Amino acid sequence: MNIDKEQIIDYQKIDRANDFYNLAPGNNRYRPKQTTPIKDLYLARDYTLQPYFATMEGAVTSRIKAAKLIEDQNKN
Repeated sequence: MNIDKEQIIDYQKIDRANDFYNLAPGNNRYRPKQTTPIKDLYLARDYTLQPYFATMEGAVTSRIKAAKLIEDQNKN
């Protein structure tokens, strides 16, 4: 998949693993949603924004959310 760098409007790099996996209040802001500003690119892993942080259940929940977004997109 070729990504046109002109389409990237925002990004962030997390340098310290503790910032991302730390369960302290306020760290949810580092977790991305399943949608992205790039057409047809969706995220589905345990690190995405969903209720089960860094677990197998979280990975499955994220996949279901991403699949639903793709399904909804294809209905239109």
